[in-house]
Amino acid sequence: DLISMMLGHEVKSELPPAHVSDQQHVLLDVKGLTADVFNGINLQIGAGEIDGLYGAIGAGHFEVARALFGMYTFDSGAIT
Repeated sequence: DLISMMLGHEVKSELPPAHVSDQQHVLLDVKGLTADVFNGINLQIGAGEIDGLYGAIGAGHFEVARALFGMYTFDSGAIT
């Protein structure tokens, strides 16, 4: 499998079964986040999720990440 080829040895551990809940606990809620290099970003990240933010150089993903951590000033929107 791909992970074994990347690591150079077989991986013999198994992940626990995924837990799917109808009531997702939202840890991060972003609505309408807008600044000079991004516009109208909306996202929710729930408990237990592993999410990524990526894009081409200059696409604004670094600035969005910095705004989420309070290191980049945004013009409008909400982070809760």
